[in-house]
Amino acid sequence: MKYTFNEKDLFDLFISPLNPDFQTPSLMDGYVYATDGLRLIKIKADTLNGDYEPNGRLNEMMSKYRWPDNNCNCHITKEHIRQALASAPQKEELINVDCPECIGTGVIRCEYIDKAGKRHEVEAECPVCNGEGFESKNTGRIIACPYATIILSNSKLRTRDLQILFDAMENMGVYEAHIIAQAKDEIVLRIDENITVRLPCLLI
Repeated sequence: MKYTFNEKDLFDLFISPLNPDFQTPSLMDGYVYATDGLRLIKIKADTLNGDYEPNGRLNEMMSKYRWPDNNCNCHITKEHIRQALASAPQKEELINVDCPECIGTGVIRCEYIDKAGKRHEVEAECPVCNGEGFESKNTGRIIACPYATIILSNSKLRTRDLQILFDAMENMGVYEAHIIAQAKDEIVLRIDENITVRLPCLLI
């Protein structure tokens, strides 16, 4: 049976749009992987509706990765995560949006007329966004501070990683996940028999 959740929205939680090696999910050994180099989701390919191709750089990394041994089996619910996020320090949510002046390019183009009356096309760094191509926008939402830490089972996680887990569970329509492995710098959760999530964690 194939899943009905939005695969693109789910994978977008884990990929890195800024790193060309991790911008797209990758097919390897019957599974589709999506990662930003730290956070990772692995889903059995024949349960998905999309078509996925191998990504050489990502597959090279995954071939060297060794999953930690299963050493626990405790469940966590979406409500547990919601409560943990609510207990963390809160802040206004800011998101990056394309600069309206340069339309996300970081560059403006203008015309300059020299003393001889000759016209020149000039490119310059956008003065509104200082060449970044984006600006911060307040969404009006209050969220957990991304770099605050929360204890989950025997692991300490950043709230941003716990939020990714919560958003992934929300996307998939699942209520609980099982923590199956905890190591010094990572935690592995099984959503069901086809889906596994890996998150980074900190030493306690």
